[in-house]
Amino acid sequence: AGDPVIDAAIAAGEVGETIDGLLGVVGTADPAVVRKVNEINNRRAAKYAEVAADTGTKVVELSTHNLPDDGTYRSFMLAIAAAVTGALA
Repeated sequence: AGDPVIDAAIAAGEVGETIDGLLGVVGTADPAVVRKVNEINNRRAAKYAEVAADTGTKVVELSTHNLPDDGTYRSFMLAIAAAVTGALA
């Protein structure tokens, strides 16, 4: 990530990259780490929106950290497909 606080948290397994291009906190982290994660994610989200606007596309947000009620991978993937389809319609 290029930030010493975040790099140390990643090395300690407290922070990781998520499938949607943002950082995620694993479990409970120090408030300073959470603040840094939020700052970086806000910058990333702004950049994603800028690129989408420049290219005439959409930023599609996928909830990849919540399992569906039945907890199955199939339902998870169907929910993601529905979110993408709805966002692109």
